[in-house]
Amino acid sequence: MNDNMKPELATAYVPYQEYTQIYPPMEAFKKGTVFPELYKPYESGKVWAE
Repeated sequence: MNDNMKPELATAYVPYQEYTQIYPPMEAFKKGTVFPELYKPYESGKVWAE
């Protein structure tokens, strides 16, 4: 099958995000991100329904 005949399997959709603040360096290092909007710690048994 040539490249022109391959089916499209998926299309990514990534909305624009606005970052309003950042964590101080040591807090960001501990949390794994500098952006508070992206910080979602794992909580056992909790289901995220956003």
